[in-house]
Amino acid sequence: PFPNIWYLQLLFFLLPAVGVALLAEGVVRFFAMVVNHETRLEEWHMCVASTYSDHIVLCGLGRIGWRILQQLQRAGEEVVVIEKDADSPFVKDAREMGVPVVLADATRDAVLDEVGVAVARTIIFSTQDDLANLEIALDARDRNPEIRVVLRMFNEQLMAKVKKAFNIHVAFSTSALAGPVFASASASRAVRQSFYVDDQLLEVAEYTLGDRSRLVGWTLDDLKAKHPMRVISVKRAGKSDLFPGGNVTLAAGDTISVLTNLETVKALEIENGTV
Repeated sequence: PFPNIWYLQLLFFLLPAVGVALLAEGVVRFFAMVVNHETRLEEWHMCVASTYSDHIVLCGLGRIGWRILQQLQRAGEEVVVIEKDADSPFVKDAREMGVPVVLADATRDAVLDEVGVAVARTIIFSTQDDLANLEIALDARDRNPEIRVVLRMFNEQLMAKVKKAFNIHVAFSTSALAGPVFASASASRAVRQSFYVDDQLLEVAEYTLGDRSRLVGWTLDDLKAKHPMRVISVKRAGKSDLFPGGNVTLAAGDTISVLTNLETVKALEIENGTV
């Protein structure tokens, strides 16, 4: 009913006008979101990211971040990406793969909440800013004490201290990862990858057997009996056999990948006739 008090009478006419204005604003915002593709896209990716749980959060989608994402996709992992640079060439590729990419600064507290860090399994940092990586890692640990933190850092001394002081699960130095690869690759053209296990430098090497290779006719058991090594794969006629049995006999044209030390890599080069 129409009120008798003057200020209630004013409210009687004002309230419907305010309601209509708010409704009109909502309609305008809705149609703006529908028409504006970019806004709709960002809102959509943010919404999708917020639905994930027990997933992996990847901070940084540069060249290294893109390679990490590709490997995680091959492994069937659910990943949410945070990328600060909207012009990154890999943002479009990642979204075409069905990965939600949130364009935001991960140092902002609200961003970590929006990508579900509190219920994530792992957070990976692949940006080039050591201090920003550390800041985000501590914020993520504050929200989820059980989250696994994989950190990339350029400063090796800082990396060692951070890993110990803040219980970072895995911290990688770019130079420490690249150094053995460059050194080993300069010593042998067969080397494809290098890494340390404890203090032992191991190499992943690849050989293609020619007609004159002394390895032709050997079984993998013969190879392992002579050298300290493990055969990772044998590629024959375009098909790879991962972790093949010891009774496989090598033939010309085969490509073998082995895990061994640098001394054995060089010895196999001599026996294969590729030195």
